[in-house]
Amino acid sequence: MLSPEIIKKYLLIGSAIFLSITIFACLLRAILGPRFTDRIIAANIIGTKTIALISIMSLIVGEDYLVDICLIYAIISFMSVVVLARSVIERKNKNNTDGKSSSINNSININNNASQADELRSMIQQIWRSPFSYIFEEQ
Repeated sequence: MLSPEIIKKYLLIGSAIFLSITIFACLLRAILGPRFTDRIIAANIIGTKTIALISIMSLIVGEDYLVDICLIYAIISFMSVVVLARSVIERKNKNNTDGKSSSINNSININNNASQADELRSMIQQIWRSPFSYIFEEQ
């Protein structure tokens, strides 16, 4: 009969293999993603899964210093996503403005942003209510 330690080790190794496979799937999405934002999200997911993989390896090997490496890697991953997101926002703003600004265009953008905000609000409400729909249902 297998001891709990051996079962634990096999489960950790299996989860590490599964994480490695999903990291490669995310890498494929990062390469083939149709938009730049898809690539940013894939890079963020790769970073998160790498942190989980290093944590699992820390448990398998039994070395505590790998947890410190996870923390440093998390900070670097977060900062890289912030920088990439900022570059996307700057590129979008640069493409939208071509040196000319008119009050008509600004009012159209304000109205468009208001309708997008209402649409986003309704989507968030639907997402929030779907898992907790039993709370909101009347009996």
